[in-house]
Amino acid sequence: MTEIFYKATREDNRSLMIVGKDAVQYIVNEWVGASPRAAALGYHLLVFDSFAGVSALGRDLVAWKCEIDGVIKDKPQRRIVFPYYEQASYIDFNGKKNPAGWPPYTVMAKKVKILKKIDMKIIKMDIFNNLDFVGTIDISYIMAMIAEKYHASLCANKRYYYLGFHDDDAKFDEFMAEFGKWLILAKNGNYFIWCGGCTHTECPWRME
Repeated sequence: MTEIFYKATREDNRSLMIVGKDAVQYIVNEWVGASPRAAALGYHLLVFDSFAGVSALGRDLVAWKCEIDGVIKDKPQRRIVFPYYEQASYIDFNGKKNPAGWPPYTVMAKKVKILKKIDMKIIKMDIFNNLDFVGTIDISYIMAMIAEKYHASLCANKRYYYLGFHDDDAKFDEFMAEFGKWLILAKNGNYFIWCGGCTHTECPWRME
């Protein structure tokens, strides 16, 4: 059985971060590779081996199930790149090293074939705006329990937790029935909860 990976693109199926002459145009059911210049420098295509990696990007994007070929086990150093404008000719792959390293679940491969668009919904949870609130609960334990109960992916960085739902609207509907009144619908269609301002004793996120 072919292993499934996950890819994030822009709405026109182009690469999310790389612009200009190094941009990659993904095509459904067709193999594509990195630009010759990027590949020569050791920078190939990035995917995730868990949907949690896509949901943690926290931006406007299109998510795909995909297949890959030619895994790069020793990934090159991640660089800080800033594609400020669409007309940028090239990305500087020799820029400063990114101290954060590659995001969790990142896999680099020589070829990627996108297969099926994913209908995803993301819960972005800011839990570090109010340290007094954070100190009252074991938030990582609670988030793990919620993710398991509702079949959601879970990823975190230094400020946010991300719950990712896809291809399982029944579980998402169950989640919304229990927690929906505490969520705000963002402009990009994802849901956001600002726990820093939560003072309601009945709030399900505040468990003392």
